[in-house]
Amino acid sequence: LYHENNISNLEARHSLIGLAMKMSGAERATILASMDPLAVESLFPTLKDLDVRSLVESELLAASYVHPLIQALLCYDDDKVARCSNLIPDNGTDVNHRPDYEVTVFEQCQPSYRTCYRELKGEKFSDTSSIMGFYRLGIFAKLEIVASNLTGVLCFQALGSLITFYTMVHPCSSMFTFVELVTINMPRTKNNIMSLMGFLDELHKIAVYHRTLVKSLAPNAEHPTLSFEFMQGAKKKHCQLRESLLWDQSHPNSVTL
Repeated sequence: LYHENNISNLEARHSLIGLAMKMSGAERATILASMDPLAVESLFPTLKDLDVRSLVESELLAASYVHPLIQALLCYDDDKVARCSNLIPDNGTDVNHRPDYEVTVFEQCQPSYRTCYRELKGEKFSDTSSIMGFYRLGIFAKLEIVASNLTGVLCFQALGSLITFYTMVHPCSSMFTFVELVTINMPRTKNNIMSLMGFLDELHKIAVYHRTLVKSLAPNAEHPTLSFEFMQGAKKKHCQLRESLLWDQSHPNSVTL
């Protein structure tokens, strides 16, 4: 009804919140299931039939679309806070690099550990920048697993309206595994809201999985981490090689010494 303009934004949100209230029973599975309607409801205020292409930059994506969804999906409990971050985590991360978003778990009213990191790019992202963002997520997750002794860390990369969720776990002392979970396409207009309904099962699984990320009973083993500088060096060499190829193509008769 909402996407066909038969009911207002407020009426649609009220209906979803009412549904969530009815589902919040004593059983844990039912309580967990109530997160999905709330996650969908959180997007409704931003779903307007307007041409916002000139505004769709990383700031708009982060504030209007990504944060409301993640806040409702992963931080339903009172001890979790999702926030944009410009601080260096105290887990051994390179001082020149920091995540742009994280979910923090509090213990005794104080920040204790992080269970989720995010990298976000606007619509005009390059393959190289997305790969660098993916690698950054892996480093943040690995260091947090070791520093906070966690069973795993959830990550997600937002590339325009596409959000891909990953998880890193430490299945044995000599291995860290980074696994892709699911990719969803966030709707930006009322006409596209129904597309999100096809991802409700996946969103619910993400919410349930996130609740399982806790401190491990056994200490996690520390292993060396490939530095950001290595990736930056590889990126620089790639750019130099590309420039060299472009020069050779534009100057076919030149000789490289």
